[in-house]
Amino acid sequence: MPGGARRRWLRRALAGAALAAAAAGPGASTALGQGGPLSPLPAPAPAPAPVQTATSTTPSNTTSDSGGLSSAAQIALYALGGVLLLGIGWVIVRDARRAVPDAGAPSAGAAGRKRRY
Repeated sequence: MPGGARRRWLRRALAGAALAAAAAGPGASTALGQGGPLSPLPAPAPAPAPVQTATSTTPSNTTSDSGGLSSAAQIALYALGGVLLLGIGWVIVRDARRAVPDAGAPSAGAAGRKRRY
């Protein structure tokens, strides 16, 4: 799209969105069964009647394993997280150093600088 057509399309889209928001108005949320932000909360639902369940005995040969990660796996995950954070920091610092102009080069002013993207 050429620049003028794109701007016209954007204006029409924004105008349509504004009209839709105005048509919905402040009553749109109450029409959907929701009150306004300052309206009182609805009454809670009544509690269901308690259901009695039959108790059963469990065999005594069960293990008490919690099913979590072993300590070696936890150490490996923490180490991997540390390496990841160090790598992210290294990339940020490297990129920041590349963006800074060279301190030893003579300054040519704003007109003579090259833009780096």
